Amino acid sequence: MHVEYNDRGRGPKISARYIVAADGLPLRTDVTGNDYLKAPVEEHSVIVSQRLLFSLGPQGQISVQFAHRGYNAEDNSARNTGANPG
Repeated sequence: MHVEYNDRGRGPKISARYIVAADGLPLRTDVTGNDYLKAPVEEHSVIVSQRLLFSLGPQGQISVQFAHRGYNAEDNSARNTGANPG
């Protein structure tokens, strides 16, 4: 996906790539480009073994453990499909 607009020489220019699982949840995202004032943007996230790894370029990386949640279209409710009950 690519988004950009020009506001008198300013404006964002962002390219994003998404990889999703069969259930529609994102497995990986890569976002690069520049923000409204032309500062560089570089953000990446990936899910590995129920951990979300999120990096903000030179600012560092965050790692978060999570329980996989999904959406059940049959009864329109969220369901927990992870190891943690509830």
